[in-house]
Amino acid sequence: MLACLPFLLKGSGVLQPITTSGAVSSGHVIGPYVTALLETAQRSGLSVEQLCARMGKSRDWLQPLPYQIGVADYLALMAEGACVNSHFGLDVGAAVKPNTYPVLGYTAMSCATIAQVLQQVVRFEGINHDLGRSEIGEQEGMVYYRWHANPLFVPDTGHGIYSQLVSSVFSGLINFSHYLVTDPLPLVRMEFAFAVPEDTNPYEELFGCPLLYDQPHNTLWVDREILDWPVCNADDMTFAALSRHAELLQEQQYSYQQQTIVERLRRALLDMLRSQLVGIEPVSQRLNMSARTLQRKLKEEGTTYQNELDHIRRELAESYLGHSRLSVSEIAFLLGYQEQSSFNHAFREWLGMSPGAYRQSRHLQADRPRPGG
Repeated sequence: MLACLPFLLKGSGVLQPITTSGAVSSGHVIGPYVTALLETAQRSGLSVEQLCARMGKSRDWLQPLPYQIGVADYLALMAEGACVNSHFGLDVGAAVKPNTYPVLGYTAMSCATIAQVLQQVVRFEGINHDLGRSEIGEQEGMVYYRWHANPLFVPDTGHGIYSQLVSSVFSGLINFSHYLVTDPLPLVRMEFAFAVPEDTNPYEELFGCPLLYDQPHNTLWVDREILDWPVCNADDMTFAALSRHAELLQEQQYSYQQQTIVERLRRALLDMLRSQLVGIEPVSQRLNMSARTLQRKLKEEGTTYQNELDHIRRELAESYLGHSRLSVSEIAFLLGYQEQSSFNHAFREWLGMSPGAYRQSRHLQADRPRPGG
């Protein structure tokens, strides 16, 4: 499991090179990650319908947005965007938000330091996409972040979409740092494995440091001091709850076989909550069966689809409300609700009180003196 990776910082305080485990294999990109690309395409003059048509897909292929699409389809979308915007990849990265990386993004924002953030990135990158893998290490007093494209889909730097994909990753990294720290990152230099683009000005404006092209790897170098920088919204309780959610998402990617239909459904729901696609049709497609077959199998197990969806949502809701400082609206988003009011209504049906009242009661219980204390 990726969760078994060594810690980012060794006992000596030296940062050792670590990567996501092995070569990233097949083929998914979660819906929220795709959203940044679609928004960038629209700003570039390409509607979702136009993108679908240019790719030979049906007009409703991305409406509503699937909980995930294949890597090949994602790269094809990026290629279409690059046809109308030569800096499409940079702009995609500039469009990322915390919910672009749903659980991982909020986990990173609750970390104590940048060192801990980097650890979570290499640990949980795979729950968002199979586009590539990250490597982080230290050399000559500097820290580096290196990103390798998935060779199954982008085998070499000569691939038509290589530079756009790499640009989107590093642009996203710089943009997301604004949600973590108040000061600009102390960038030393940026090395790209692709050739010098025709217009380097957008790259120079974004990175503000020496840029090197045709290098062996795509590597961003920063001062080592960044490891100790505190994260603005650091929160131990929230981090514990969110990292556990990320671990569960990760586990479901590695232990899908030999499970009952209820176990498989719960793991699928845990994954798909991030994309707010929790209707029985998309979930049954995720399980490679029809909705009718899923309902029949669940009936044989003595349960229903709605019961299992409520079960997952209730467990996560109680965990978030009791052990994190996430707002109720943020929790509603993580549980796949489009409106906070819908979450409030469901929670009252489960426990007979509002989410706010439940949170307050849990805090009162935690503050109550224990016998003999």
